[in-house]
Amino acid sequence: RPGVSPDRLDLTQAVHGYYDTGIPEVMGMMGSAIDEVRHLVAILQGTIATPAFTASITDVVNNLQKITTDWQTLTAENKDKMTGAIDNLSVSASKLRGLIDTNEDKVKSTITNLNEGSQKFAMLAGRLDTLSTSVHNIITDLQEGKGTVGRALKNDSLYNQLLSASTNLDSLIGDFKKHPKKYIHFSVF
Repeated sequence: RPGVSPDRLDLTQAVHGYYDTGIPEVMGMMGSAIDEVRHLVAILQGTIATPAFTASITDVVNNLQKITTDWQTLTAENKDKMTGAIDNLSVSASKLRGLIDTNEDKVKSTITNLNEGSQKFAMLAGRLDTLSTSVHNIITDLQEGKGTVGRALKNDSLYNQLLSASTNLDSLIGDFKKHPKKYIHFSVF
């Protein structure tokens, strides 16, 4: 089929065409495909059809059969217990439902109180956190010698002066006790 084009065919370049495969070519391709399938089957037989793999599959099937048999036996032996447990669970659920229905107002009040308590606890935790931060800041300022108390803690000369004043005061009190007339004069008109 030559096709249709407004341009003329350029004879200086190769023209590419398409080859329609016929029955002989399709049969040839089928032979190649069959060879590849045979090769794949050979690989699978070498991998899967080994005695070890077959034994493993047999073990898996036997184990599944044993598990199924054990489960059936366990279920049959404990059928009454399982039925009783389900009945007990049903009775317990009914009693719990009745208890909740009877005390619905108390349950709601308890839930409300728990909610309010958790909110108050969250506020308290926030306040404690703020207090902790404040105490930490105060201690940091004291350690750094900030403020009157911080300076007093960091200043050795102030300590020595207070110690000296305390010693002098003790001496004065001792002298006062020994010689009170020296410090107190009474005169009556």
